[in-house]
Amino acid sequence: MTISGVCALIRVTRSWFPGTARGFTAAGRAKPSTGGCGIIPPFAPARRPRPRTTLPGTPRMLEQSIEHHRLGRFGEAEQGYRARLADEPDDVEALQLLGMLRYQLGDSDEGRRLLERARELAPEHPGVILTLASMRFRDGDHEGARRGFHEALAFDPNLAGAHAGLGQLALMREERDKAEQHFRVALRAAEEPHALAGLGSLLLERGDAEGALRHLGRAAELAPDDAMIQMSLGQAFARRNTPAFAEQAFRNALRLRPDLHAARHWLGSLLIRERRVAEAEEQYRALLPIDGFELTALLGLGDAARAGQRFDEAASAYRAVLAREPSHAVAARALAWSLAQLGRHDEAIAAYDAALERAPGDDELRSARADLLTLVGRFPQAAAGWRELLERNPANVFARSRLAIVSEYLGEVGEAQAHADLALQVQNDAEMQLVRVRALLRAGDFDAAHAALDALGQRPLSVGQRRLRSNYLGRVHDRRGEPAEAVRCFVEAQAGIAAAVPPLADPRPELAAALAETAGEPWTDAPVLLLGTPGSGVERVAALLADQPGLLVLRDRIDARSREDGFSQPNFQAWCGELDAAARAVLRERWQAPLRGADVGGRSVVDWLPRWDAHQLALVRRAMPGTRIVVVERDPRDALLNWLAFGWAPGFPCGDLEGAVAWLARARRHLRHGLALDDPRHLVVAADPLLDGRADAGDELARFLGLDAIEPGRHAQSMAIGLGGLPVRFPAGHWTKYSEALSGEFAQLVD
Repeated sequence: MTISGVCALIRVTRSWFPGTARGFTAAGRAKPSTGGCGIIPPFAPARRPRPRTTLPGTPRMLEQSIEHHRLGRFGEAEQGYRARLADEPDDVEALQLLGMLRYQLGDSDEGRRLLERARELAPEHPGVILTLASMRFRDGDHEGARRGFHEALAFDPNLAGAHAGLGQLALMREERDKAEQHFRVALRAAEEPHALAGLGSLLLERGDAEGALRHLGRAAELAPDDAMIQMSLGQAFARRNTPAFAEQAFRNALRLRPDLHAARHWLGSLLIRERRVAEAEEQYRALLPIDGFELTALLGLGDAARAGQRFDEAASAYRAVLAREPSHAVAARALAWSLAQLGRHDEAIAAYDAALERAPGDDELRSARADLLTLVGRFPQAAAGWRELLERNPANVFARSRLAIVSEYLGEVGEAQAHADLALQVQNDAEMQLVRVRALLRAGDFDAAHAALDALGQRPLSVGQRRLRSNYLGRVHDRRGEPAEAVRCFVEAQAGIAAAVPPLADPRPELAAALAETAGEPWTDAPVLLLGTPGSGVERVAALLADQPGLLVLRDRIDARSREDGFSQPNFQAWCGELDAAARAVLRERWQAPLRGADVGGRSVVDWLPRWDAHQLALVRRAMPGTRIVVVERDPRDALLNWLAFGWAPGFPCGDLEGAVAWLARARRHLRHGLALDDPRHLVVAADPLLDGRADAGDELARFLGLDAIEPGRHAQSMAIGLGGLPVRFPAGHWTKYSEALSGEFAQLVD
């Protein structure tokens, strides 16, 4: 048999050479570092090859045995090889083929003995030398394999398999240029599937998914039953975001080699990305009992639970990983993220701190910690984290950009602008351009701000960035005296935001009957309810009241996760119907129960209700007698304009101007309903004088709340200026500049 014939057989026979993937040992155990290119072992044969032509000079009996071998009929092949050797004990070809077969069947001792005998008889036979080198590769003797590949090339410089093997060894040593050189030399000699696969893996690592797929796809055609090639092909399909093809390739790999555990991990990860959480969990549970894959399985189960928003389960899985490997940075970040989703921010930060104690040089962990602090609004701590990252690496543009944004939130607008300017020298980042725009607006340079916003409109922006750009354009048009253009931009900034406003139907007749009922004795723990429409300034009044030492102000209902009580889960029909003493007690308890952990300390509780319906008066009068209500008011035209220009709470967009005006008119009627009631008592507060700090503006409110005076503090100050030092409201009467542009809308709001 010729050398090319032996190599052809090696490529086309059933896979006897278990491969390794970079990051995984031959046994499938995870190595310390993972990722990157796949390592495809040389000469991993295929199970269902294309037909091979008969090689000249090959005895008929040996030809039949080779065909049996090729088709996986190993018993018949072995019988034929041994019969040939019984007749011709020194037949090098038969010794080589039987040695390969015994090695393939797991008898490495006899396989090696047979091949070494072939080598003794034909010391310069490159095919035999190549086969022995490949077996050393399989056994983990990489240095012996390297010497063998070079020795084979000394006799045949164009031996593709030897170049492919040297390429794989170079790849394992991270010598990518040398690996690529060997793969390309191999491919000049022959269309060697493992050289194709190795080169495809290199292209994939460089981000060339299309080039990788061309090479890996051809490799899979040549060796369709090579599990490692199938896994690498799946990785390429996954990188190109063609999940159906990637899944098929991973499943092919596992069908060919169920013990190729790395492919199971890749499949599980793909299923998570496809939101097929239950199927992903099935894959990772199968990995749990596999030696060396327990951490991979636990991490995958945590990721699956996180994808299914089962954050408690995810946190437990990540803690299990950290219990076994405390320095596992990926698990530490995932644990902190899961805890943050549960609102357990202190625990999340503690998880980062614990990980940084073990890996103080891990700047990715440090950055993730600072990001979390930024997201949860702990800006002083976040700023300290970003500054530390910059001290460690002044060229860290990401940290500098984040520090610019955090500095704006801290009111340090000069520092924010300086950091943004430095970041923009390196990278034209949209967020930093928005910091610059805010600085221009703050300085009153509206022409430059307009030019910068026009430039931003020519580049890809996130949804949030597009909304900010439109809003800032509206502010520019406002300052230029172009109200119609300003309105267009303000509407554009809020268009498409999901709404969650109460419908506010007209009060039912039953409400009047319920409110006619004599109020009971004042409840000792009766709260103060703070009400107001979007644009009224009620959120700033809430902040002002939070500064008063005699009050406990609850501002949590503005968030998505609100306390569960009658105000967040109304039952108007029940409140206006038969309501016995027990039912009233239950309603009071539902409101009061979440507050038992709070330090009320004799203070009056002020509950800000962003969503108010006049039917809730029945709940207040009948179940919570003694409650007081503060209604924050301003000219409805100013309220509409401020809502339009500055937005309000989540779920209250003003993108549909016609619908917003109609809703605002209804909301005002609901707020005024019951103003004359003896219980609950109401006080209407004019927002503008109070927030402008006019003398005596807060006296009546102070008396109503039982306070000596109302003094602004840090909460009020934090709400007085917007991001980047920009205004948070228009002054009273600003609506007059829009009297024509919004004439129809204003007419619907004025009685």
